[in-house]
Amino acid sequence: MEATKAEATRELRAGHNPIAVIVRNNEGIGGLGLPSLDQQTEGTSLRLESFGNPAGIEARRWETACDDTRWETVMIDAGPGSPQTGALLTRYRLNFELQPPRPGVWVPWRLRLNATGNGFLYLNGHPLGRYWQAGPQHDFFLPECWLNFGQGRTNLLALSLRPVDKGAAIQSAVVEPYSQFAEKR
Repeated sequence: MEATKAEATRELRAGHNPIAVIVRNNEGIGGLGLPSLDQQTEGTSLRLESFGNPAGIEARRWETACDDTRWETVMIDAGPGSPQTGALLTRYRLNFELQPPRPGVWVPWRLRLNATGNGFLYLNGHPLGRYWQAGPQHDFFLPECWLNFGQGRTNLLALSLRPVDKGAAIQSAVVEPYSQFAEKR
């Protein structure tokens, strides 16, 4: 395997610099590793001080124990824009219950989400994944081990969205079975 390191510092300019890499591999599977840019600085090093975590992380707003009694209730609809105009980050918490599973039948569950903005999802305090307004993914598998089943056993989906070109708002959020993947056991 041959690795080549190229010096491109003199070719880079302020702004966008596309870099193309051509890989030829005649020896089986393989490819590129993670790209990195070496940066050599001049002058003295400065010590950076931390100012702590953002308020949402400090308050652990994705966890079920978070007190959301003072949060504003908003309606989910197909209208554009953000209910909190100008907010840099909008947080949503959606509660739902699931019927107890039927004996001998396994049914996986999903969240079908349509929203504007980019953000991150949590299910009952567990990180579920990223949501991108422009991305193709609108269905999110809900792992059975993180779900609560039965009357009075609430599940919590927490979503934080930052606005992009259309604001940050949920148009629809549906928790439903992946019925085509159900199994009789």
